[in-house]
Amino acid sequence: MKNHISLKSFKEAIKAQDITTLDKTITRDYQIKAVDSDDHELFTFIITNDAMDRACDIVEPDGLDITNYLRNPVVLKIHNDQAWPIGKCVDLRRVDNGWQGTVQFCPGDYPVVGPDAEFCRRALRDGFISAVSIGFRALNYSINDEGGMQITESELLEFSIVPVPCNQEALLVPRLPIEESEKSIEIEVPVIPNVKKINRKRLEREIELAKIKLRTTK
Repeated sequence: MKNHISLKSFKEAIKAQDITTLDKTITRDYQIKAVDSDDHELFTFIITNDAMDRACDIVEPDGLDITNYLRNPVVLKIHNDQAWPIGKCVDLRRVDNGWQGTVQFCPGDYPVVGPDAEFCRRALRDGFISAVSIGFRALNYSINDEGGMQITESELLEFSIVPVPCNQEALLVPRLPIEESEKSIEIEVPVIPNVKKINRKRLEREIELAKIKLRTTK
């Protein structure tokens, strides 16, 4: 099973000399600030969490590998991987008991996919749809008490705008009030996060040296 921790949280844990974080995978979130154009309007969703879905399956969030997805962060319409993407994920982060993703749709005048992207953008804005669903590979799983799969390791391939999600909690995150969202209109260029394993022995040694230094200076 994979455990994820944000770079900021990891740094704070190291300062606190907490070595329990050393076995976790460090992810650096990338993000884009709010912008003032309809074509760049952003929508944020809980794309998956640890709830048992309608098929009685549970995808454990800590076991979801996002490494390859971040190299090609596509957003599809109803899992149609034979059609061109209608948008891209511009922010993906671990939150509470799941993963949260933010979508930027293709412009409405884009060739081929523009009408579908514009439909999704307007339908989400107007409340006609509000759900997403992940497409993934199950890498390790067992059968749970309800007859579904307890998926402990998986690989994220895509997520899609859908009319009815399999995970009933994979929904649009409520927006901030307009006055709050308009406070910042600066665009920040997204950076693909570095995902890496930390050298445990090296960090343990550095923490021990820091403790010795602290004792000798008292």
